[in-house]
Amino acid sequence: MIIWTAVSALVLAMALVCARGWVRPNHGVGLRIPATQRSETAWRVGHRAAVPAAVTGTAVIAIALVISLADPATATAMMVVAVIAFVGELVWMVLAADRAASRVSVHHP
Repeated sequence: MIIWTAVSALVLAMALVCARGWVRPNHGVGLRIPATQRSETAWRVGHRAAVPAAVTGTAVIAIALVISLADPATATAMMVVAVIAFVGELVWMVLAADRAASRVSVHHP
């Protein structure tokens, strides 16, 4: 559970630094989907749209961790909740980023 929480927090941190423009479009870090790769603006807009999903997923996983620590009998159920929350977080992030970044107009000189 601690690992799921940490990984989710890292995903959230990645979305935040990319949304702020601290990490530019690249092939190593970030939501590297065609829509976000079109421009730096699309990259930032896409990641900014993904942040609420990352916050929500991380919060759900952290709550599941606290519940499993408070009541060890719930550990298996909370692990299932964490896995579902993480997968849902990633899917929601990609869909939100794609939708937002696709709306950014790209002007070529």
